Amino acid sequence: MARGKQAKKVRVLFPKSNQLLYALKMGHKIKEIREKLASYEANKRFSLEVHQGETRLRNRERDNTHSFVCAEEVIGREDDKKAVIE
Repeated sequence: MARGKQAKKVRVLFPKSNQLLYALKMGHKIKEIREKLASYEANKRFSLEVHQGETRLRNRERDNTHSFVCAEEVIGREDDKKAVIE
């Protein structure tokens, strides 16, 4: 029974919701976040650019392919020109 009483005393001394331990853990997490932010800032100096605003996608229309050839668009020898037109 003596061990049970000692364990209870230890639990009372160090409760699960210990504010000191919580503050210590949070301090380490904040330090890690600050280090990451510092590394991001250092990388920003190496010509990495931040683009604000939306990116615009260009719609490119491709020429439709077909077998029709306009006579004015044919360039080349006259015989070949006639063969293509016919």
